[in-house]
Amino acid sequence: MTGVTAAVISGMFAIIVLAPLRAQSPIPPNAPAVQAAPIVPVVRAAPAVQHIEKRDGNAVNFDFIVSNPGPDTITLRAIELIVRDTLGAVVSRRLIDSNGFGPGIYLVPDRVWAPGATRVVFNPFSTFPDRFSIADLHYTLRFSRASGDPELVSDLHVRPVAYRQHAQLTLPVNGTLLVYDGHDFYSHHRRMDYLHPVAQGVGISKNFSRYAYDFVRVDGAATMKREGVAGNGAYFGFGEPVLAPAAGIVVAAVDVQPDNEDGKDYFDPSKLRENPMSLYGNHIVIDHGNGEFSALGHLRRGSIVVQAGQRVKQGDVVGQIGSSGSSFFPHLHYELRTGAGLDVEGLPSVFDSFLRVYGAIARPGSGAIDSGDFVRSTRRH
Repeated sequence: MTGVTAAVISGMFAIIVLAPLRAQSPIPPNAPAVQAAPIVPVVRAAPAVQHIEKRDGNAVNFDFIVSNPGPDTITLRAIELIVRDTLGAVVSRRLIDSNGFGPGIYLVPDRVWAPGATRVVFNPFSTFPDRFSIADLHYTLRFSRASGDPELVSDLHVRPVAYRQHAQLTLPVNGTLLVYDGHDFYSHHRRMDYLHPVAQGVGISKNFSRYAYDFVRVDGAATMKREGVAGNGAYFGFGEPVLAPAAGIVVAAVDVQPDNEDGKDYFDPSKLRENPMSLYGNHIVIDHGNGEFSALGHLRRGSIVVQAGQRVKQGDVVGQIGSSGSSFFPHLHYELRTGAGLDVEGLPSVFDSFLRVYGAIARPGSGAIDSGDFVRSTRRH
């Protein structure tokens, strides 16, 4: 009995000691290699807060920032959206992908990311009918890999909030105006690639003009300029008074840049690093309080009649329409924003006391406006 017991005990100890050693033994040469899980692209929304803007329906103006942290070159193949209401029910599904002869994914011009690359993708699904209750926007982005399957899938949930504007704005120019370029999906204001190397090189990191407008004065035939007249004077708007859209304190007033005219372009992009706001040429920024600022740009040189620190009332004349800065022809650039410089975000804006002009018909309006709209102020300044 004693000998048998000792043998069993010895065997038990052998098992306890040898088991770990067997686990650490080398992998057999013919064993299949363990594949590392592919690294999924990182997708986030910019700006950090996504606002619901009331237009003809609802708009949620934001971008995807897509980063490729993996070792593979990847290509965006599809974007899908599922819209859910406040009860979590699905109210809409949208998709653009690579199918067909003219695939919807072509709306994204640059769809290839090298390892380590980060790029802006302008969100193609950003407008919704009034009948939608928008609580959750679930975006799914699908990518192929240069090395083959499997595809990579990134999900992003956006829960937008309605923007509550504090300042009561009126149009900053009298007469009939064309919103020559607003901030719809096709607008250059909306499509500012602030991650582009040139933008980064001059210190641009946010889309301050996300909700901007270019206002152009037009005549009764909806034309912008007089036939047979040369120079800036051909434009109906050149020299027209620019008005404070709401009361506030002027925090910037610059009136030194010449107006571009007939191919003479005095705007120097190389100066943006030292003076970022030279993008606007002669300009005024008004602080309305509550984190809302109005920027009015491309003003006529020598026309600004206010200075920094001055308080203005709604409707006060502050300058004239010009063509200074990054401007191809006389117009007024206007935007509501979160601060005075370029390191700020744009804000949705709505206007009071104006007419929406539809040819020979003009109807009272208030609210948001955008590219292609004709409007006329009814406020008596």
